[in-house]
Amino acid sequence: MTAKTGSKAVRSAVLIGLALAAFAAALFYHGFVGDIFCLVQLLLWALILLLLWPGAAGKEPYLIPAGSGLVLALMLWWLWVGASFAWATVFFYQLVVFWTLSALPIAFWAYRLTPSGERLWPWLAGGAMAIGLLLAGHATYQFFVHGWEPKSVLLDINSYAAFLTLLLLPAAGRWLAAWPGPRAAQGLAVAEGPLGRWTAPGLLTFSIAVLAFAVALTGSRGVLLALFFGVGLLLVAARRHTVRRARLALLLLIALSVLAGHLATQGKTGTRLLTLLDPQAAGFGRFLIWERTWALIAESPWLGYGLGSFSLIFPSRQHPLDGSAGFMAHNDYLQLWLETGLPGLVLFLAVLATAGVRFMRAARGAHAHCTAWIELAGITAGLAALAAHSFVNFNLYVLPSLLAAGGLLGRFHALSELLTEEAPVRFELTKYLRPPAARLALALLGLVPALYWSYALAGSYVVERAEAHAAAGDYDAADRDLVRAGRWLRGAEGPWVARAALYWEILARAPGLAQAQRLALAKDALDWLEVAERLNPWRHDIPYLRAKLYWRLRDALAASHWPQHVVQGFEQSLSRQPRFYPARLNYALFLLKRGRPEKAYLVLEKGMAYSYVDHERLVPYLELTAALRRRYGDPQGARSLEARITALRAVPPEKRVLTLDQWRPLTLYRLFGGWI
Repeated sequence: MTAKTGSKAVRSAVLIGLALAAFAAALFYHGFVGDIFCLVQLLLWALILLLLWPGAAGKEPYLIPAGSGLVLALMLWWLWVGASFAWATVFFYQLVVFWTLSALPIAFWAYRLTPSGERLWPWLAGGAMAIGLLLAGHATYQFFVHGWEPKSVLLDINSYAAFLTLLLLPAAGRWLAAWPGPRAAQGLAVAEGPLGRWTAPGLLTFSIAVLAFAVALTGSRGVLLALFFGVGLLLVAARRHTVRRARLALLLLIALSVLAGHLATQGKTGTRLLTLLDPQAAGFGRFLIWERTWALIAESPWLGYGLGSFSLIFPSRQHPLDGSAGFMAHNDYLQLWLETGLPGLVLFLAVLATAGVRFMRAARGAHAHCTAWIELAGITAGLAALAAHSFVNFNLYVLPSLLAAGGLLGRFHALSELLTEEAPVRFELTKYLRPPAARLALALLGLVPALYWSYALAGSYVVERAEAHAAAGDYDAADRDLVRAGRWLRGAEGPWVARAALYWEILARAPGLAQAQRLALAKDALDWLEVAERLNPWRHDIPYLRAKLYWRLRDALAASHWPQHVVQGFEQSLSRQPRFYPARLNYALFLLKRGRPEKAYLVLEKGMAYSYVDHERLVPYLELTAALRRRYGDPQGARSLEARITALRAVPPEKRVLTLDQWRPLTLYRLFGGWI
């Protein structure tokens, strides 16, 4: 092996490692574990820079698609999403959602821009499949051993099932292409994978069976329908280029795997599918969300409210019978419209439409490049299934699904170029910049995001470390960490709210403090809340904390004003999030202390109109509501709540539902908290 060949092999190994590391890390990001998100961004930027570096050195040209409507639509959509910063109300939310959505075009260009993508594809596809199989195995273990929802490390079971389907259908295309027969292509490179031609078909058979079984195990109706749709699309597209026996074998393999999953759930999967015979009942929860979402869209249809705004503005409009968390519209197209306006939705639909047109145009070269066409059909089936499922879910906001979809879209474009006999433009940067200048420009381009995400990662890490310090009673260390986090997490309100909450905890647990010290701490905490509210005026726990601070410091504050501040804080919190039962409970307790039991009863009863996840934290709210129901002549209602409390407490701890702040399968602090 020459030095040049060895250097290229090392570079390829590093590229594969970075891509798969970013892909695997993204699985642990659920929208609120900040350090994982920052790590994914750093890995992606490192990958992009390493891919672009040979071009800046004049060793490898950049491959720019020529005259592609798909690329044009994708870039215009990305630019519009970036332009929505102009009317954002919460910058940090906008930033996180922007870079989440950017995973789609970034992964596309990471594959498409350099010749390295084609060379590395078999390894990347094999690595992604290995990750999918690990997730499926873990979820199966959760289901059979613990009786938990089979969703592995993902937060939402439907998103998990959709992610597996996105891996399954392209694998099914490669499986069809590998089938021997009179219509099969010879010299099948795409089905070989890193383990060789002869083992790949057997591995694909195993992978397809495991993934289809895991999808069926979830009982996700929308994903199963999307899977059936994708399989049908693949079989129709491949019918002239594969033998009938191959298509029947694939259909039988997937059908038997789904049937096995149905039997493993004791028939629940099939029962759930049968509920679709009554769409009104099956989609009741979704219809409630979409009705209120549509009303919000009607108020600002052209520009929307800004990226990340749905979870901020929707809770105040949420229907009482809607039991969702209120973070997502469960329809990517509606949520994209609400957040980016009509142009954002139209441009994204243009991406889908131009991809469909490109697929149909590629059919002209199917006979000359049979293998490429079948692989393209599998990728198209996977992307189409994801797009179809996005009508009832939020796949566009699931980071690993976006990374996988972006990579598949890049592969889709490269295969379609082969089938339509289009040649990309070879752009050589060093024709316009000398290699040293090109490398310097590239390094500076990567430096800014690398520094930002490094600081943000450190800030997220110390926030979690501050929580650990506070839990251990080391308030000074916690405060120092939160000061650092406020400097490093620019634009984020979280460190300021956490610092105010820390000061409230100190006031609650150290009643022996001098009056002047207590007043100084309270004023500082109120200042931190004011800063946080400027950064995020929609956050419901800010006025809640403010109300608790005024109530706690009632003796030290002006006697004529503190009750008004308490009432205002609780009511403002509930106006932003009516289901925020800690605010309801504390507001009712405050009213009882002030001698207003009727008003306290009304506050609690108004909250009982909403749906809540049964959790032990809900018990004090239910207990107080039951007591007041008895007091005001509703013994039957009180007994109903008492029975609910009894049933809730009877659930074993390991079977209880986790709240979002408890669901943290992996954080960097958990990995390195004892070392850093």
